[in-house]
Amino acid sequence: EFEPHNLPLVVLGTFALWFGWYGFNPGSTLGMHDGATGAMAAQVAMNTTIAAATGGITVFMLRYAILKKYDVGGLCNGILAGLVSITAPCGSVECGSAFAIGFIGALVYQGSSMLLQKLKIDDPVDASPVHGFCGIWGVLAAGLFDWGKGFDTFHGWSGFSCMPVSETDSTCQTGIGGTAIGAQCILVLMVIAWAGSLSGLAFFALKKTGKLRIDEYTEETGMDMKQHSPPKAYAIGRRGPPGPWFSLEVTESWAPWAFVKGDTKRVIAALELLATLVAVKLWVPESDSRQLSIVSMRGFTDNRSNESLVRKGMTTKFPSTLILMELTEELASKNSQLELSWLRRDSNQLADDLTNEKFDMFDSALRIPLKGEELEWKVLDKLLRHSDSFYKEVKTRKASAAVKLPASKRARRLQPW
Repeated sequence: EFEPHNLPLVVLGTFALWFGWYGFNPGSTLGMHDGATGAMAAQVAMNTTIAAATGGITVFMLRYAILKKYDVGGLCNGILAGLVSITAPCGSVECGSAFAIGFIGALVYQGSSMLLQKLKIDDPVDASPVHGFCGIWGVLAAGLFDWGKGFDTFHGWSGFSCMPVSETDSTCQTGIGGTAIGAQCILVLMVIAWAGSLSGLAFFALKKTGKLRIDEYTEETGMDMKQHSPPKAYAIGRRGPPGPWFSLEVTESWAPWAFVKGDTKRVIAALELLATLVAVKLWVPESDSRQLSIVSMRGFTDNRSNESLVRKGMTTKFPSTLILMELTEELASKNSQLELSWLRRDSNQLADDLTNEKFDMFDSALRIPLKGEELEWKVLDKLLRHSDSFYKEVKTRKASAAVKLPASKRARRLQPW
């Protein structure tokens, strides 16, 4: 699951598509250049408007009935479902039929979207339900509804059993195409066969050349995270303004664990967690005791230290345990909940490029310098001062526990926190 882009931009794009549809549907009739063209274009525009509005409102109400929430994304896709559904029959139906086509198109979209989710078919933007399933419904609808005459002539109810040769010849056509619904079904199958065969060949070639699927890591994190600039794409619509930039100076006298050699991954991850703690301590305001506030933070790691730490069990590794204790105490005192998102990186070079990009954009004059020993801590200060002696004691006890004793008196090995 990825954080969505700004919904106002989604709505703006939907209305841009809706406006463009008037050039697509009514505009197609203007090439006839006769007196009837104006009336035809006006009717097509009206049908397009009715179907789009009906589809959007129907999906919006369906989503509210299902989710008990107002789903703006569903409203936008419902509008597109109505537009796609009315495209094929827009020039051969009346306004009442356009309403029915948009309404049924919304049901088709919602049902097909839920079906794909149940089948675990990945379609993040619901392109198949909107353009595929609703497109099929639109083609079939052209065979069910007739311009101003309901279900009683040419494409109407009688067309189920008899498709006239022409408007002047009432003789029934023969074969499966001799009925209106049969002819439309044949058309749908032809389109699926044509598009499916060509796209199938293209996908087969991409698969053979190794270009069809991306690697598993990129698939999990998203293409934006690997090939684009994720802060610009996903930092839109945060709950509040970003906090200030700061640098935290960590001295060996205050935190000797940060200078231990041979354990860089764990140290780097603990320092990143410490920076998060400082941000919460200094810039998260006090919250009303009756309401829980949410603190959202997003960070980029320069290597895979966080992944390594989490995989081994963060709460069992000193000094991360102490930092988590302080962070928990700080959040509890402010009645806050932390949403911390660390983005893993397989490539150090990619992480370096992202870090350098952020530093190039930042005015160093705005940085706030801080020193760890000058800040007020609840539980962290004294414990971190003695972490060096703790490591030495653990090392001594582990060495003594490694001495083999009789089975009845075998000592237990002391594990780190």
